[in-house]
Amino acid sequence: MFNYGSILFENMNHVNKTFGPFLKKKKKKKKKKKKKKKKK
Repeated sequence: MFNYGSILFENMNHVNKTFGPFLKKKKKKKKKKKKKKKKK
């Protein structure tokens, strides 16, 4: 389990370095949608 966790963490780091700005833009859009759902 520990190995799996570290591999996942390394994968996320690699993805962040490769798709950093793209992922951040998508995450911001998802957060805005969640806020609208909470207001409803």
